[in-house]
Formats: sequence, C-alpha cells, structure tokens
Amino acid sequence: MSRGTKHPFHGATPQNVFQTIDLGSGFGEYLLRQRARFPGRRYAAVDIGYRPVRGKQTPYLDKKVPEKLHASGIRVYPKNYPEALKYMISRFWRARHINMDWPYPWTEDWIGQKEKDAPVFKEVLKLLPRVLFPNGKFYITSDSERTLKMMEVTAEREGYKTRWRRPLTRPREMKKTYAMRKDVEFMLKEGKQAPPVYRLEITFGLKKAFPSKTDRRQWPGKLRWPKSKSDQKL
Repeated sequence: MSRGTKHPFHGATPQNVFQTIDLGSGFGEYLLRQRARFPGRRYAAVDIGYRPVRGKQTPYLDKKVPEKLHASGIRVYPKNYPEALKYMISRFWRARHINMDWPYPWTEDWIGQKEKDAPVFKEVLKLLPRVLFPNGKFYITSDSERTLKMMEVTAEREGYKTRWRRPLTRPREMKKTYAMRKDVEFMLKEGKQAPPVYRLEITFGLKKAFPSKTDRRQWPGKLRWPKSKSDQKL
C-alpha cells in the first residue's frame, strides 16, 4: 500500500463509519473515555437496557446514562444486538471495531451444538461481514473462560480468525468498567482473589472478506466497500 493511500483504520472517522460499536455498553464508561481521547471519531452504544420495560426505568435510565452518552456525541441505540446491527446495515454504516463485554455464560451442553443456547452471538457473527471493515476486530471480554472458548470454536467454524489477548489480572486494570469494578470490589472485600478477565479477539480477515486474491491485493487502495442491494433486505 502506498503512503498516499488513506488507511480505513487511521484518523478520524467519516459520517458513515464508527470507530467502535459497543454491544452491551452499560454505563458507557469505556466509550466516554474513548470519545474524550479521540473527539474526531464516532462511537455507538448499544444496550437494550436503555429501553424502558413496561413503563419502568432501568438502572441505566435512572442514572441518565443515555442522555450523558448522547450529550458526549455518542450514538445511542436502545436495541438488542442483531436489531442494532441490522439498522446500521440498512443505513450502509460500517465499523472499524466491535466490542462485547460480559456476554451471558454458555452452558456446557452447547458443545453438542444445540442451536437454542447462543442464537444472539451466532446471528451477530453472520452480520459482522456487513458491518466490519475487512481486518476489523471483534473484541469480547468475560470472566468465563469456557464461554469464550465456545465462542472461539463458533467463530472459527464461520471462517473468522481468533486470538487470545492477555487476561486482565491486576485490580487496577480490572476496574475499568462498572461490571468488572463491582465484581472486583466484592471479591476484595471478601478477601478473595478476583478471577481473571479473559479476552478474545475475532478478526474479519481478508480471506473471508475477499475470496479473490486479486481483490485482497487491492484493499484498501483501489478496492472500496461495495454497497450491496442485499443490505436492505434484512
């Protein structure tokens, strides 16, 4: 790639590109830090907890989290993960990276490939190629190593590349999000060692994005992301 080529992962994001889509953003602490650090980049917070349930407010709404995120320039989507991604696809929006923190633990019998156990994650994987840029990353964190191992197997079966990142073990780095902070504080208060926070990286690799070797060689210079008509058929 020549030096004059604008790289899709560098610099500020255009209006149709998110730097990060945070699935299960909760109190939005990570996005608020990133937005303050990189004001020229766009971020999206996705959490169904931002939506009132039967007329009642969730803890996120009680603390006015959606309003705070919106005031900081972060796009807020009170939807479940597939709903939010499908909406973004219909608008031809793309993302450099996607995060998912603390997914619900999977049961051991999922290894028997029961379709009912992890439908949301599998649907997200099917939608990723229409949202992520080629070589874009999908980061998942959890205190359940077993859950991430099952997700790893699922992702590799779908043709994605996976890599384990260094687990978070120091209390200072483990307290960066609300969920982790509460767990760590409880464990320390009980005089126990907090379990490591495991991290899995899933990559939408060039071979999956562009089966043709010729197309892979042209990315990201001459080859641009095509607007598929099928994107509107969700």
